[in-house]
Amino acid sequence: MRLDELCFLKGERRYVQFEILSTKQQKVVVIAADYTIKHDGEIVDSGNCEIIDDSILQIMVDAFDVGSYDLEITYTIAPEVRKVRCKFHVG
Repeated sequence: MRLDELCFLKGERRYVQFEILSTKQQKVVVIAADYTIKHDGEIVDSGNCEIIDDSILQIMVDAFDVGSYDLEITYTIAPEVRKVRCKFHVG
């Protein structure tokens, strides 16, 4: 699923996965990752990401109410801490 295709219908509950890749073609090992989901600036969900095969982050997303949401993921590839943010829509 591409980030620009992240859309849900109200009431859906689905896994979303993000694969972390190296621009230098090196092995990536994520040692920790968490997420927050915000709606109108208010946190509506947060937790730890499941880490699969060292480099895939998996999150269970519940489509709460109709609207636009921000999903922010913070992950650690020692010694760096990185963040990524994307939007998703519930219709």
